[in-house]
Parts: sequence; structure tokens; C-alpha cells
Amino acid sequence: MAGLRKHALSNAIGRINGLGDVFKPVPGKVLILKRRSGNILKNGIWYKDIGKLWIMKIILWRGLLYKSLEHCKIQKQDDGFGVESVIIGHYQHQVYKIRYLISVNEDWSARGFEIRSEIEGAEAPIAGSKTGEDWLVNGTVRPDLRGLPYIDISLTPFTNSLPVNNLRLEVGQSQDIKVLYVDVLNNEIKAVSQRYLKKGKDLYLYENLAKNFSATIKVDEHGFVKDYPELFQEVARFEAK
Repeated sequence: MAGLRKHALSNAIGRINGLGDVFKPVPGKVLILKRRSGNILKNGIWYKDIGKLWIMKIILWRGLLYKSLEHCKIQKQDDGFGVESVIIGHYQHQVYKIRYLISVNEDWSARGFEIRSEIEGAEAPIAGSKTGEDWLVNGTVRPDLRGLPYIDISLTPFTNSLPVNNLRLEVGQSQDIKVLYVDVLNNEIKAVSQRYLKKGKDLYLYENLAKNFSATIKVDEHGFVKDYPELFQEVARFEAK
């Protein structure tokens, strides 16, 4: 039996050595385990061309209800994504400016956020960070928010991208979730129940279960909102690779 194991190990080592540069990096490529559409073959090994993947996106959204314009920058980082955005607008006679930062894990769950709002000249900063399952908001542990993987900020469609990209639903599948919801204009933070149903390749039915509100939103190939009927619409974008 020992001889068989030694023979198998020898064969395995021989196959690895025979691959030549399997473990040598190929510039601009990422080693993958299985063949996928769009990948390239080099010396018998399939690689993904990372030159086709974005490293930064800038998206401009117009807020239809909130009469706003948002400049949102999403950047890839070693351990996830960093999001920085500025929103200006007016709603119900309130003139506002919002700046938010969100730190996102590789699986698109949120690990921290900072929101600096100026509404009618009054500033109200909010900061949240996640440690384990607990959310610390403005220095206080919030038991009612424990375990929530997503943040949902009013006034922006960006935060819809978190569950869209994290859940990875198939067409016809739906999932009920709870999110940390920040109502910026009313300075309120609470847990909210929502549902996402994937209706098509780029279409999701979003429901706020508490408010009995629903909307079918259209996203791009990376899960970012292009059209959110009556609320948000993409105006322009820039992508760096």
C-alpha cells in the first residue's frame, strides 16, 4: 500500500512539473480552475484576462423624487470595495448635501460606514462599524441591528447593489433579508425587512415589506442600478480598468 501511495505521489509531482509555468504569474491574468467563456489558454492552463475587469467606477445618478444629483465612486481594494459619494439636492423644501463612505467586504456585505449630512445648514454625522455580529453606531452598540449584513441609505440607489451582488439569485429566486436602514433626512436608523426577487438577467423586484412598497429596478452587469422607476436614474458613468 505504501508503494502505491509513493507511486501516486510521484505521478502527481510529475504532472505538476510537466505543467511548466502553472505557478508562475502571467502578467495581466488570473489563474482559474475551470474553463469559462472569455478566458484564455496559455500552456494548457486557463486564465482570466483581468484587463477586462474594472478597478474603479464613477456613476452619476439623478434622484427623481428627491431632486438630487449623486457622484458615486466605487474602488476595488485588496479586501473588498471602498465607496465614496456626494449627494446634493432638495426635498420638501429642505436643501441638503450628503457625503457618505462605505467599506464593503469582498462578498458585498458592509463592514462600516460614515455619513455626513448637512440639511438646511445643520450638520449631523453618523458613523457605524461592525465587529463580529455587532453594529456600533456613533459609539453605541445597537442590539437591534445585530447580524445585519447590509446597509441601506435613503437618497441613493448604490446600497441596492449590496444584496444584489451578495445574494447572487438565479432568475425566479427570491430572498427575504433585513438591512440597517438609514433615513438621512429624518436622522433615523433602524432594521428594515426587505425582499429581492430576480425577474430577469438585469431586473429585480425590490420590496420594502414594512411599507408595502415595491419597484422593479434595472441593474448593469456588475449589479449597479441603472434605472429605479420614479426614484433614481443613471445619468453617466466612468470606468477605469
